[in-house]
Amino acid sequence: MSDNNSSPTCEKDALLKFIEFKINSKRAELSMPGWTTWAILGAVSSLIWLLLSVIETESLSKITLLNVIFIIVFSSLCIDLCFAITKIASFFYPRGLRDTNRFTTLSSAYMGFWIILFVRSSIILYLLSYLPSTAGIGSMLYISSYFFVIITLLITAVFVLLSLSEIPMPERINPKAIYKYLLHLIISLWLASGFFSVINFAIILYEKPILSVPELKVGLICALLPLLVILYLISIPQTYLLKVLEDIHGEVANDKITTSDAKTQIDVILYGLTLSAVLQGHISSVLEAHNRLRELMIEYRLALEKFNEHMLDKTNISDRTFKILKEKPKEMRLAFEKAEAVRRILERKKALIKYMDKDKEDEINNHLKEINESNNKLYHESLKAEELQYEIVKRAGKSLAGA
Repeated sequence: MSDNNSSPTCEKDALLKFIEFKINSKRAELSMPGWTTWAILGAVSSLIWLLLSVIETESLSKITLLNVIFIIVFSSLCIDLCFAITKIASFFYPRGLRDTNRFTTLSSAYMGFWIILFVRSSIILYLLSYLPSTAGIGSMLYISSYFFVIITLLITAVFVLLSLSEIPMPERINPKAIYKYLLHLIISLWLASGFFSVINFAIILYEKPILSVPELKVGLICALLPLLVILYLISIPQTYLLKVLEDIHGEVANDKITTSDAKTQIDVILYGLTLSAVLQGHISSVLEAHNRLRELMIEYRLALEKFNEHMLDKTNISDRTFKILKEKPKEMRLAFEKAEAVRRILERKKALIKYMDKDKEDEINNHLKEINESNNKLYHESLKAEELQYEIVKRAGKSLAGA
């Protein structure tokens, strides 16, 4: 008896120690030297103070707006190119020890990060129009710069939408061959245009050293300030993760959550969503709508059977039977529309996942077997009702013909 009681306790203690280990590891990671939250906020304050100092100590007449814009655009292109190079591999290859069969949800915690990137890219695109051709910027450089910034803008817009809708993304991007080649082509052109733009801007800067030190300071500060804000927003999800682990630890310790539920939550937090977790909510909604529709169909069919019996016996039909025959078709139509609405959402999610990773198709179809079986049951139930309706109409026709 004592062994049975000690087993859940040991499991709970082991889980609490594991959560504590993860919490301590995350705290140590956040407190490591580098771009911590306080360091970022301190750097932002220092840059703002430095910018104000430059403006106060230097005459504004020495600072040319076009030169400042040139530095901002050049620095921003360099930053974006480095960011693109470091991040592209993570979307095509496994990230560390994470399971490539899992999914990551771009939750609202990341929304601010992608919105800032989108706004920043929009500003860079706007500033590009202020650089005249007299500054040594040819048409090819204009085209490549615009192309690089526009593609960056579109990518950030896509991720903003994904964050708003919280659509799960697979850890590994593996689309069909034709889409993969197209994606590789766009990314290659994007990176090539970035390299071309950065190199040509650097050549112009080297050949025409007309920029003053105050202009360099103001331009670099204006380019680095958004980068620090972005670094700060990147650190927010990590802090949020630590808070979630602490909350789960408290709930387990106070028996507010079972060890099984806690393990499921921790598994999702640390390793990502499984395909089953991504689809199960919509699958359950479709099955629930199907069950409701099937119940209505059965009730309607039973009412038809009673109606048929009354016709055979030539007895009066009850008001309840009439009411069912009158109201159930409308209820069935509404239930069918609800089921179809959820099914369409599921189909869109399935198509998106299959587009991002073609190897998921068989696994997705296995998860949808329940829906296919439910569809078959609905089909057979509807056939029964249709056959009964046909029999009633046929008998009614004969009665009218005999009369």
